[in-house]
Amino acid sequence: MAILFSSLFISEINGTTVASNVIVGSEAELLKAIEAAPDNTEYVIGLRKNIVLGNMLEIPVGKNITLVSVGGFWTLGSTVYACSIISVAGVLTIDGICVTYVWPEDGILNANVVYVKSGGTFILVDGKLSKGALDGKGGGVNNYGTFVMLGGEISRNGAFTGGGVFNGGNFTMSGGKISNNSAGQGNGVYNFGNFTMTGGEIVDNGSGIDGSGVYNTGNAYDTVGVYSGHGTFEWIGGVIRNNASDGYDDVYYAGRESQDDGLFGGGNWWVYLLSIGFVISFVVGLLFYLSKKKLPEMANGGLLSLCGRR
Repeated sequence: MAILFSSLFISEINGTTVASNVIVGSEAELLKAIEAAPDNTEYVIGLRKNIVLGNMLEIPVGKNITLVSVGGFWTLGSTVYACSIISVAGVLTIDGICVTYVWPEDGILNANVVYVKSGGTFILVDGKLSKGALDGKGGGVNNYGTFVMLGGEISRNGAFTGGGVFNGGNFTMSGGKISNNSAGQGNGVYNFGNFTMTGGEIVDNGSGIDGSGVYNTGNAYDTVGVYSGHGTFEWIGGVIRNNASDGYDDVYYAGRESQDDGLFGGGNWWVYLLSIGFVISFVVGLLFYLSKKKLPEMANGGLLSLCGRR
């Protein structure tokens, strides 16, 4: 049940208080609410039921819209062909709704779920983005602005590059999951911009040519055939594993990158740990051997090589 209090609708959902400026139950009401939202001020719109869109939903420059579910976990769906479900030029936050395509019988829509324009900002707090499919970039999210993923799930999307996310702008991920997406390259994430991962999971994506988890790249080839990548991937934390492709499974670097504390895998992260342990043991053992044994000197003052005389 919702009540009007200080221009906000206060609802209880599973013991959690949800405040909305307005509650809508149809596409017409949703469009009217976005139009009525004040510029440059967060405006919370609550969905009280599933809504199927007949046109692309646009968040204009100057609007700061947050979409939440009221009284359940509701779906914002679309059957529009060759058109993103949501196009973001302003600021959009999704917290607790599912945005997905309601597949027609032929199952081909050739469009992504969320398209973020240059200068736009998209924040995923909770919820799900699914069933985007196209022969271009970013089945789930195609980002040329700013994309912040705090939680939620991006799954069951497909594209030629970046099945889950294609990033040509700034993408930060601190939580949530990107899984079960497919593409030719970058089934989970294809990064052409700046991608920082501090948490969350990129798992169970595949299959493709390279980088089923993350494909980090930039420009293709210059005029003299030299590959020059401009994507920057900073991997500080989080999990990337169990991704499958014909080449490099979890992470493929063709640009500039740095990483720390991430978990490699392809499901076999223990192999990396054992390999590192073997190398360390070998080096320690070799140093101990050399400290105990004086190698014979050669006439010219040199030393015997470990694999024969020099």
